[in-house]
Amino acid sequence: MLGVTLNESEIIDNALTGNYDRDKIVIVINLLIKYYYKQGAEDKLILSEKILDFLKKYYKNYKRAKWEATINKKVSKYLNLVKRKKINVQIIDIQQIGITKEELKVISSLDDIKLEKIAFIMLVYAKISTVIIETNEGWINTSYNMICKEAKVNLPNIEKLKLFNALYKEGYIQQQKKNNKTNIKVCYINNDSDIEIVINDFEGVIYQYLMWKGERWKQCEECGKWIKIHKDSNKIKHCSKCAKEVLQQQWRENKRKQRKK
Repeated sequence: MLGVTLNESEIIDNALTGNYDRDKIVIVINLLIKYYYKQGAEDKLILSEKILDFLKKYYKNYKRAKWEATINKKVSKYLNLVKRKKINVQIIDIQQIGITKEELKVISSLDDIKLEKIAFIMLVYAKISTVIIETNEGWINTSYNMICKEAKVNLPNIEKLKLFNALYKEGYIQQQKKNNKTNIKVCYINNDSDIEIVINDFEGVIYQYLMWKGERWKQCEECGKWIKIHKDSNKIKHCSKCAKEVLQQQWRENKRKQRKK
């Protein structure tokens, strides 16, 4: 899902051998700060040096002067957060999230597919946040745009705000009493009901709700893109783009066989 890291152990293990996505270096640094802290590097100077040593070893064109202030700031912020909130530092690996019958009942009662999709995605974000911080109580710090993108709700910003405002007025969500529009509390978490949907694949989460609603979706066998399946398209295996490429490949293969004959 957008904006969250679910497999911290894997990213850390890969990073420690120099195998990481350079475009995600900020995520890697944040996880390594947590990792080295958990390993006993609780002093600011020691923790900062470990991160700088990592960058020196594995980051191409590393220059200490460019990174030192940034790393010191990140480490200070992390240590202050841990000490202030007395967080039990853990490496998080989320394998699955359960959505209950009562939660789905509340969401589907909105009777507006755009609102339902947004409400479902916020619920998943909230459950992930609660795994990361047990005392979180359903708060998420995710932007409206990111929620809508994950929910596959493509609208102008003013229309997005109207949808969130509707959820707020109906008591589905609360907002923190600060000038922070991204800090939202999801108020319809109900873990006392039976689990109805188990999410263990966090790519394209919204399609799991749509399938629960009765729609038929499958992933392209080539690229993984989700495809809506209609009554007359049961045999579809590929998205339109990949289907063209597959047909072209088949055509080239047939031509090759003809020439060989």
